[in-house]
Parts: sequence; structure tokens; C-alpha cells
Amino acid sequence: VFVEMPGASPKEIEQRITAAEQQKKAVEDLATSLSLVTPFEDDLIQKTENMILTFTNISKEIFPQVTETALNMARALGGEPVQQSIALGKALNDPIQGMTALRRVGVSFTEDQVKVVKALQESGDIMGAQKIILKELAVEFGGSARAAGQTFTGQLAIAQNALGNVAE
Repeated sequence: VFVEMPGASPKEIEQRITAAEQQKKAVEDLATSLSLVTPFEDDLIQKTENMILTFTNISKEIFPQVTETALNMARALGGEPVQQSIALGKALNDPIQGMTALRRVGVSFTEDQVKVVKALQESGDIMGAQKIILKELAVEFGGSARAAGQTFTGQLAIAQNALGNVAE
């Protein structure tokens, strides 16, 4: 693989490649683990994760929670996880505006939550604001994807996904 990075030393290039490889493995591992407990196929989960990675304000500390939240929203609200990850990513990238967008799809926030999110975002604590949004989404949708994976239909989907992975 040839990577052109003007001004970067060979060591810096190697470090960035290593970091990218580690990130790729983490994405694959998370997708695999979620595909074993939800009815979503690991390739679809990876597409969802890849979309989430395009939102620059979502850190690696909350990335797994954001991914599972997108799956929960897809299960509870309908639609595909990738679509839900776009809505969720936009909401978390700019929490103040994001709360308004989430309200349009039926998520309820208290006035206190809105005030705290606004104060956190304005003070530069984006992750703190994101955690409040994720906590409310967990109250409303939390566990939906895993619960679906525990149904008979969900167990069949998990088994089909596992067989499909063996065939890959």
C-alpha cells in the first residue's frame, strides 16, 4: 500500500497505518460481537459503523454505544441501521441542534436536559452533551436490538448470519 503524506516521516506514516489497521480490527470485532446478539448481519453493522466514523465529533470512547444505539433505533423506529446512524451522527455531531431533530422523530427531552446539553456544548464538552443524548436514547430505545435477537425469529437471523459468515 502506497500512502502519500507530504512532510510526514516514514515513522509517522507507519504509525498512521498501524492506527488505521487497529481501527479496522476494532470495527470488525464490534460488528461481529453485535451480530451474535442482534438480528443484524455483521456487514450491515460495519456499514453502520463506517457511517458513524464520518462524524468527527464522535470519539472512540462512545463509538460502541453510538453503534448499538443506531441498531436499537433501527429496530424500534424502523428503517435501516445506516439511515439511523446518519440521523444519530448528525444529532451527536451538534448536540444542541441534534436534540431538535431527535424530537421530530419522537424522542422526548426535558427542559433541564436541554439546558445542560446547551451549557456543555457551549463550554466545549461535546462528549458530555452527547452522553446526555445517548442516555435518553437508551431510556427510549435501549436494548431493542438485543431483545429482537432473543426472539425465535431473531435467533434464526443470528444463526443465518453466522452460517453466512462461515461461507465468506
